[in-house]
Amino acid sequence: MATTSATNRLVLDQPVQAPSRLVCTRCWDLCFSTKDFRGLCQTSRELFEMEGEYRVSYTVDKKHTSESALNGCGWCSLINLLDDESEYTIPTEFRGDKSTITVELGIGWLHETYTPDGNNRFRVWVNGVCSHLSACTTEDSAVSKVVTARPLHTDVTSDLTFKKIQQWIQKCSTHLECGPLSDSPLPTRLIEVAPDDGTGEPRITSTKGVRGKYVALSYCWGGKQLGMTVKENFASRFRQLDTKALSKTVLQAIQTTKRLGLRYVWVDAICIIQDDEEDRTNEIRQMCDIYRQAYLTVVAANASRSSDGFWDMRPSQSSATKIPFWSVTGELSWVWVEQEGWYGDDSEPINTRCWTLQERLLSHRLVIFASHTIQLQCQHDIVNLGDSLNIPTGLGPWRLPSGLTYPLRQVEAKGLTTEALIEIWKNVITLYSKREIKRVEERLVALSGLAQAFNEVLETPYLAGLWFGPTLPSMLLWQACSTDPLTPRFQTYIAPSWSWASYPNSISYRNGHKLRTMKSFDVEILSSTFQLQNPLLPFGKVSAGRIVLKAHVKLATFIPPAGLSLELGTGSQTSRPPIPPSGIYPSDFMLPDCVTDARFDYQTPHEETGVVCLALASRSYEYDGVNYTSLDGLLVERTAQTYFPPEYRRIGSFFGAMREEFAGSGKQEIALV
Repeated sequence: MATTSATNRLVLDQPVQAPSRLVCTRCWDLCFSTKDFRGLCQTSRELFEMEGEYRVSYTVDKKHTSESALNGCGWCSLINLLDDESEYTIPTEFRGDKSTITVELGIGWLHETYTPDGNNRFRVWVNGVCSHLSACTTEDSAVSKVVTARPLHTDVTSDLTFKKIQQWIQKCSTHLECGPLSDSPLPTRLIEVAPDDGTGEPRITSTKGVRGKYVALSYCWGGKQLGMTVKENFASRFRQLDTKALSKTVLQAIQTTKRLGLRYVWVDAICIIQDDEEDRTNEIRQMCDIYRQAYLTVVAANASRSSDGFWDMRPSQSSATKIPFWSVTGELSWVWVEQEGWYGDDSEPINTRCWTLQERLLSHRLVIFASHTIQLQCQHDIVNLGDSLNIPTGLGPWRLPSGLTYPLRQVEAKGLTTEALIEIWKNVITLYSKREIKRVEERLVALSGLAQAFNEVLETPYLAGLWFGPTLPSMLLWQACSTDPLTPRFQTYIAPSWSWASYPNSISYRNGHKLRTMKSFDVEILSSTFQLQNPLLPFGKVSAGRIVLKAHVKLATFIPPAGLSLELGTGSQTSRPPIPPSGIYPSDFMLPDCVTDARFDYQTPHEETGVVCLALASRSYEYDGVNYTSLDGLLVERTAQTYFPPEYRRIGSFFGAMREEFAGSGKQEIALV
């Protein structure tokens, strides 16, 4: 396989080369010198929508591209690579003449989101198979106003880096959503990075309720944490921190704070007495405000352990290819192009941990030391340092509304209706459930800061990961992700069976379960009671939980492999409508929560099984000229307790029952535990 010539790789100090000589004569004649390519260079996404797309199309001999690639044509090398990849996509019988390659080059996908805005994305079709190309150039290039993306910034510790971060912070302060750079109440304790006592060594300081500016650190412990503050060393740390005992990540957080010209940094392992349960409780109660009120949060995204640090030089963009490019004034210049260019936000160690989700979402200004560069995120935007191309994936640019990330006395929570907040909360717990936590008993504790922020706006009781009120029926309809293998529930008590927190794997909500498209099916939420393990942590661990409601309940039979059978009041069966194109009826009409409910296995032959269906929500729709109302709810089973109302625990969920199947079922008062 041919490779890109080393002279065309992204090296900023390489010798100047005439742009037309970056490619072979044939590539120049067939593509880069053409009128269509000049138009493509100057076509913005807005102009494309008005005037249509410029697209360059040509066919070239494969033998030529192979020889030309060896002689230094980077474009031929890239086309050869994409041609090889196309063979895995196109069946042999449809490949046609293998001695030639058909190439089309056009503007990027119009609906793709990236920063900075500009002509920075292109598509290339090789033998009909589409690939995406990212483009960048230097600030002094003649085409820099068209191709606005710059080379990736990989030196994350240079003086220029910290100068640019400070400039970005100043720019962020002008955003309406972000607000000015004002002082805020300081946490109980902070690390003072450069005290004025002549030692110059960092130390812990007690803030005594004053206001100021501080950095918060978000990072992965990744096992045993070095240099924690404990009762034994607590007093001495007010005089001086033994920096030799600290982890690499904590040390670099201190150095980052100092180089940004700030005085204080908050690090949980240092500012909380780790073997003092009373102190830990007090600081966990403040976790929401610690991150919400931080001047900025430094995120060690690329470090899986605190011993790793986050200052290492990032890999360079060594696979980029230099090609000719035309300016709007007709001047010939050049850009680098690179295949794909997405950043895998979800693959960063920081985004696999439960504790760090609230740290990111509650912080309104973040400096993220990612695995490829530094990212800067605020309520307004997320950008790469130095304006390299950022195509967000995963958690990416998703932010909470400003009314949640700022104390409400500063920012009014406009437009945050109960329904909107509940939908946001569903997104939060869906993301959270995919993350790992070493101590599973802290699954609710690690979310408590976010729960507090939502509670300040919702002003409704918190129910072990859900919220009391008329939207509760829709929240109870979480389901085990179909892509994950079903697993047993936690062996220790984490939450009631109806809470997603009781299920050890990731959960989700169906697309049809939006509050704007569904409504409660005649459900009355009567009461809820909870037993907190620590009354001082209202959003923390629970040892019992109970919801009393009045709803339609019906006995059903699971008949493998046919599925769930609910009888009509007359004893006859009803047929469900065909599956609409929107997939309103999933194939798994009944879905158990965990592997221990093997009696509901569709694949394994076994006896018919009785189950209780609790109807919670309805969805109305029209299909093929007929109006239908479908019902969704929970599968529950009776506990051994003989209380009134009778107790049931959740064992699964069902989707797409017909209203007629619950006709005459009546409403019953039951308790979910």
